[in-house]
Amino acid sequence: AAAQSGAIFKALGERVAKSSSLAGEVRGVVQFTIKDPEASWLLDLKAAPGSVKEGTGAADTTITIRDEDLATLAKGEESLRDLFQKGKARVDGDMRLAARLGFLEKLV
Repeated sequence: AAAQSGAIFKALGERVAKSSSLAGEVRGVVQFTIKDPEASWLLDLKAAPGSVKEGTGAADTTITIRDEDLATLAKGEESLRDLFQKGKARVDGDMRLAARLGFLEKLV
């Protein structure tokens, strides 16, 4: 299957651009390490308006997830917590930040 992370993070970038309050809710930087196929995305919501860009950087939290599971999350079929509990998502760093990422659900 083709990588879905690009489209998902493009949608996330649009949501961040339209909703400056997200930075106030999250207050941190999240590194996404995508597997199968490999990709890296940096979600910077430390300060408004926030940004989404491809690549890596200094982050408070790193989420490692397969492209397919990211798509499941973005469609709202499973929450990040569900995926984490099933061992399908790994969270390193500040767990509280991961708990504030509900806006990733129903992105696409």
